[in-house]
Amino acid sequence: VPSHDKEKYNGFMACATIHKGKIVISTTGTTNSEYAEWAKVEILKTLDVDHLDSEHTDLFEIIVPQDPHIVAEEFGAIYIGMRNKKDGEYRAQGRLYLNTLGQMLKELQDVKHEGFMVYTEDGRCCKLKSPYYLGKKFIMRSNAQMVELMYDASKGFSYCNRLDARWVPIVRKITCDVPKEQWLQLTDQQRRAIIEVYEKEYW
Repeated sequence: VPSHDKEKYNGFMACATIHKGKIVISTTGTTNSEYAEWAKVEILKTLDVDHLDSEHTDLFEIIVPQDPHIVAEEFGAIYIGMRNKKDGEYRAQGRLYLNTLGQMLKELQDVKHEGFMVYTEDGRCCKLKSPYYLGKKFIMRSNAQMVELMYDASKGFSYCNRLDARWVPIVRKITCDVPKEQWLQLTDQQRRAIIEVYEKEYW
């Protein structure tokens, strides 16, 4: 029987542990990148350092204004669990309730965040991403080829078939109100701002 936590947060992951008596904070593959520095600032703001030990690695989702993603989140370091260094056992933080996969997939249809982390009783896990998140990401980050399909009235159905139906009127509104050449020049975050104006009306 799987369970899920409150939600899958939309940031980047960082780790903290004690190594040779010192706190080590890292992101994927590095301890000295810009992202690792951002993580260090946020983790040390809220972390009870006495909680750390050399036998476990604590995991966090880091959300900072310097690294905007797809959906809005509250900034900071969110504790998501710990992993035992010796045997790899992972203990997740924030599980809410036991549920069936079918019930979770149904609930997923109406959330306006990234989705859920799902854990089984034997320790396996996976991500469930919401139609809201996947559609918004697709529209925001469509490459030039996809934008051509998006704006081509005869082929637009091909583009929209990749989306939850609730995104279709938003796509239609964008293609009517924003010239294609302008949309092509926008950054993903500039596109996000436009999408969020139409979301209020249609989603």
